[in-house]
This record gives sequence, structure tokens and C-alpha cells, in this order.
Amino acid sequence: MASRTGTDSFLGAYNATEYLLLPNEIKETDGASYSPNNLVGKLHTGGWKAAPLIFVTEICERMATLGLQRNLVTYLVNKMHFSIPRSANMVSNFVGALYLTAFIGGFVADSYTGRFWAITIFSSIQICGMVLLTLSATLPVLRPPECSSHQESPCHPATGLQRAVLLSGLYVIALGNGGIKPNVSSMGADQFDEKDPERQNHMSHFFNSFYFIISIGSLLSVTVFVYLQDNLGFGWGFGIPALLMSFGIVIFFAGAPLYRHKVPRGSALTSVAQVLFAAVRKRNLPYPSDGTLLFDGSNDNKLVRIAHTNQFLFLDKAAIYSGDEDAEECKDPWWLCTVTQVEEFKMIIRMLPIWASTVFVWTALAQMETFSVEQGATMKRNDL
Repeated sequence: MASRTGTDSFLGAYNATEYLLLPNEIKETDGASYSPNNLVGKLHTGGWKAAPLIFVTEICERMATLGLQRNLVTYLVNKMHFSIPRSANMVSNFVGALYLTAFIGGFVADSYTGRFWAITIFSSIQICGMVLLTLSATLPVLRPPECSSHQESPCHPATGLQRAVLLSGLYVIALGNGGIKPNVSSMGADQFDEKDPERQNHMSHFFNSFYFIISIGSLLSVTVFVYLQDNLGFGWGFGIPALLMSFGIVIFFAGAPLYRHKVPRGSALTSVAQVLFAAVRKRNLPYPSDGTLLFDGSNDNKLVRIAHTNQFLFLDKAAIYSGDEDAEECKDPWWLCTVTQVEEFKMIIRMLPIWASTVFVWTALAQMETFSVEQGATMKRNDL
């Protein structure tokens, strides 16, 4: 283990308290050596040295994920012989899982692994799912036989094994993508130190470029890959995105020495649970006469404080310091929370109406990604 004394002096010199280097090698930069357990200076890492590698990773991920998602309902109807309503429902559930698993990926990155290893591990999981889906579309044993126009009997439905492989591939993809989606953009933001005015100015340029890359990847996925799936077959249409995803993760991992890595500091979900649990445990305590009497973590000089507000006062009970707590209870975040933790929870609650309003938008988009695709496939486009 590295000496904390040397690390602390390095912290003060470079004001980079949030960053770690992950490669298993010792290098030297700015006169300070570092290893996986030591902090790293910012002069030779991050910034626009690392940003292009993140762009490559993101465009590969967008093309890979959307490349199989946009035409998936056609595959389920025409190749796996599911009904149109059931296929649309399966695609909607898959897309929903893509977004819900982001909670898992964000929690793991913030609490345990950091963003670099979360992206690396979950990307590998997504590749495994894409391989399963490619095998489902390629191997005859994993899909039902083609329908024949001369058959009097209806098309053969997918067997239990075929459905199991298909659904396993889809939800393994969803799990893997959940570790990428919430972390790639945050990983990019980590490359530009907020405390450095020069690098902070570049952050907005990074996000402009980042969302432009997302748009390019989305455009290619709904044109090139849908064309490949319709004309070369779904084996190629699923296999090429899997290869692109593999290429993207190799590029991302190869850039490890150039990244700035934030130390895992715990998930916001954990903090929310602590505030809620502490408020419930102390629900019978009276409110203090003044909000300034709430516990603000004054012993921690590094804590960024948020001013107290008078909304959702029930949650303030999590920060009530009665004076009867023993030393262990004062250190227990499940008993005594700071005002800042409580106010962060309040901010989340205030954003919930905005989040809820997006449900209507995504409901409409779900129809566009399912029924409208099948509608377009059944049209006689040659007569136009």
C-alpha cells in the first residue's frame, strides 16, 4: 500500500483529490510517482488527450445498441414467429430494461469500481449478450424454420430453448448497457477538472461533441444496420454491431493511462436511503426551532454544503442532533445525516415531476420503434 503522507502532499500540490490511475504499473509525472493506489497529477492525463477515445467508445456503443434495437420487432415477427403485439411488447420491455439497469451500473461505479472498470466490465457483459443474439440469428437450431408459402399449417413457433437463448441475449445486453449508459458521459466530464478554469471551459465543447457523436451513431444504426439486416440477414446485422462493440471496448481500455479516474465515493442512491431511513427512525423527535441547529457536518472541512430549505420538513429529522447520541451513533450515517444530504434528497424529489412528464414522450416513441416499423415493412413500397 502506498504511503498516505506522500499522497496527501500530492493532493495539496495538484488539487486533484478525486482522481486515481488504474493501470497496474508505476510511472512518474510532475515529480510524483503513482500506482493503482496513489493519486495522479493532471498535466499528462485527461483533457483532449483522453476525449477522442471516449468518443470512439460512445459511437461504437450507440451503433451496436441501436443497430439491433431499431429493427428488432421485424426479427421477432419474421424470424422467431412471434405475433406483432407480443413482439412489440418484448421490444418495449427490452428498451425499458436498457434504462432501468442504468441504476445498477451507476451504483456499482459510484460505490465500488469507479467508472473505468464499470464501463470495461459491463461492456464485456454486453458483448456476451450480443454474441448470444447473433448465435440465435445464425444457428438453425436456435431459431424456428422459415415459413413456407406452400404449407397449410401455420409457421412453427419458437421452442423453449430458442426463446430462452433469445431472451437471455437481450437481457444480458440490457444489463451490460446499464453499466455503460450512465458512466461514459460522466467519464468524459471527469477528464476536465472543474477546479481548473482552463479545463472547465473545455467541458461544454466536450459535451457538444459528445452528443454530436451520439447523433451520428444513431443515424448510422437506423440506416446502415437496418439495411444490412433486411438485405444480408440478421446474422450479419447483429454480428457486425457485436464486432463494433468489441472494437470500442478495446480502444477504451487501451487508453487507460490517459484517463483521469474519480475515486468511488458512494452512490447517491445510498445517500437517499440513509436520509429516508434516518428520518423514519427519528420521526418522533420534535423539529428544532431553527434550521441552523441541524447537523451540517462542520467537522468535515472538505464537505461542500448546501443551504437548508423549508420544504419537505419531514426529511430534516434525519439531520436532527439531539445531543443524546453516543460516539458510534454520531458516526452512523443511517442515524445522523448532514443537511447537505437531506437537501440533495429534496432536489431529487423536486425533479420527479419533470421526470414523470417524460413518460408521455417515451410512450409515443415506443409506438414509433415497434408498430410503425412493422407497418412500414408491410407496405407495398414498390408501388410508390
